[in-house]
Order: sequence, then C-alpha cells, then structure tokens
Amino acid sequence: MPSPLGLSQNAAASPVTLADIAKRCNLSKASVSRALSMSAEDCPLSPATQQRVRTVSQEMGYRVNAQARALASGKSMTIGLLYEGTLPILDSVYHQIVKTFAATLRQHGYHLTLVAVDETNHWEDDLLGGRVDGCICLHSFPEKAAPLIQRSNRPVVLLNGHSALASGSISVDDRHGATLLTQHLLDLGHRHILMFTDTQRETPHYSIGERQTGFLQCMRNSGFKDAQPQCFEGNADAFAQAWASMSVHPTAVICYSHVEAVQALRVLRRAGVDVPTQVSLATFNDVFPVAELDPALTCVAVHSAEIGRVGGQMLLTLLESNPAAMPPEFQSEITITPTLIERESTTPPPQA
Repeated sequence: MPSPLGLSQNAAASPVTLADIAKRCNLSKASVSRALSMSAEDCPLSPATQQRVRTVSQEMGYRVNAQARALASGKSMTIGLLYEGTLPILDSVYHQIVKTFAATLRQHGYHLTLVAVDETNHWEDDLLGGRVDGCICLHSFPEKAAPLIQRSNRPVVLLNGHSALASGSISVDDRHGATLLTQHLLDLGHRHILMFTDTQRETPHYSIGERQTGFLQCMRNSGFKDAQPQCFEGNADAFAQAWASMSVHPTAVICYSHVEAVQALRVLRRAGVDVPTQVSLATFNDVFPVAELDPALTCVAVHSAEIGRVGGQMLLTLLESNPAAMPPEFQSEITITPTLIERESTTPPPQA
C-alpha cells in the first residue's frame, strides 16, 4: 500500500545511502564520501563537484550514520562533561562556556554528554569502555576520576580552572581583572574601597583568592597613603549588617561576581544609599542583568565564550594529535585576559 507521499512503505522507511547519492551524481561512492566528510581545502574533488554532492545529499534528505562513522574511525565521537556531586547549573558564565565549547566540537563531528562521577561506577564504563573519546571538567577536577582517566588514556581539559591532573586547562587572569577594576576606581579618586564576596554562596574556586590578591596589591602599590582596602566575606544579610555598623563607609564597592553586585545594590538602596552618587559599584562578569540594571554596572568581562571556544580547540588538538608530538604552538595552559567595561555605576567619590 503506497504511503501518503506516493512511496512504498519500504521506500519510505529506507534511509538514503552514499550509494544513492553517488548514483544521482554519477560519481563513485568513495568520491561522495570524501565530499561529505572532508573539508573543502583537503578534499581532492573540485569545488563545483563538492557543492553538487552536498546539494544532492540535502535534496535527498541524507543523514550521516553516526554509529557507522564511529565504527569506521574507532572513535565514539562523544566528549564527556565530568562532574561530581549535584548536576552543574549551566547559567550565565558556565552557560556561555559550555555553549561555545559544544559548538566548536560539533564543527568536527563531536557531541557532548554528561558523565556523573558517583558511587554507581557507571562513569567508569564510560571512560574505560570507549564511550567517550575525551573529557572536560568545569572549574575543578574530580580527583576520584584521575586514576581511571590516566588508565583510559583519554585527554581531559579543565575549563575555568587549574589542575596538574588535567591534560590542559583554560583559565582567566583574575588577578589582572581585579587590578583593572581597582585602578579604574583609584583613577576616579576613590581611596576607601571594599571588596565583597559571598563565601556562603560561591563554590570554592581559585578566582576568589586571585581577585582579592589583585585588589589588595593594586591598592598597596597605588602610592596613595590614604588608600584603604577592605575585604568582606559573608552573605548579603551579613553585608547589610556590616554596612549599617560602619562609622565610615567606603566610597566604592567591588563585587566578586554579578550575583554579589545585585545583592549589594539591593542592600545599598534599602540603606538609602544612592549608586553612584554616594557609592560607586563595580563587579566581575558581563552577564545578565549587569548591563540592564539601573544604573548599568561597570564590570570586568571574563570572556566566557572565548574560554569555551579555546577549550574546544585544545581538546580537538589533543584528540587529533599524538600528545608526545604536539605542534610547537600548543600550550597546555592558556590564560584568557579579561577586559574592563565602564558604565554608569562608577563616578568620582562625593566630596567630603
């Protein structure tokens, strides 16, 4: 019985093959395979022939058989995102990192999957059973997985973190970022500056210490005898209580992240303090809602999308090259330089 499209049931159910495309294009199956699997620069076929094959394959509804390709290449074409504990919440910064990382992989036929490092030991099958060709971790390395990764000989790249256990890492120069924010405020005339970190909310991360160090060093090296650096660690309620008890308030606040910045803005407004006429406010992370707040916040952009893109390129290099014979330009540790974005929330301090 014919289908609604006028095809027999067998024809409707049969997937388009390379042989079908080759017959339509009057080419060999090998030529069609080259046109669809190789880059335009590497393919020996003429550009016109390559384009004809791609056009015909689209018209015929051809789909790559991922399983067949994996069997032929000896690869799973899958990358595992290793995580320990609760499922990582991929919002703001980490959303951009994973988004661009996955997009970079897809350009080369790889896909991303979650691999939970837990007590079930299913993740061990993923690593040792060849279900993933490589791995990434976000901000920290599950040390429990280190022995198995070494046994599996799978490359692992750490995004937004440092670890000697990883094959490579991409991180941000957070100390430089803190220097940019601090120097910006010093140039405006601020001398009493406080840095606010919600240590009850933030996951332990190298950037906390790096940002505090950059802030303190810049203040101490400023040459201003009246420079007063101050670091506050605690949640928003504790910050509000500390602010209310201060006899002399700082004229500027630097927040560890956009989350603290929203908290600080709310605390200051409830205390009747106007930003920026009475206190300037600056933060890390150029993500929502930093630019949409009133006032829009001066910030340091950590370029999270770049972390994902460069991390993807690093892992592809590790996957497609012999680690013992890496190209000279390969770097196992790459640092992304942040940039300062000046907005309405920072102005010169009020005159005494």
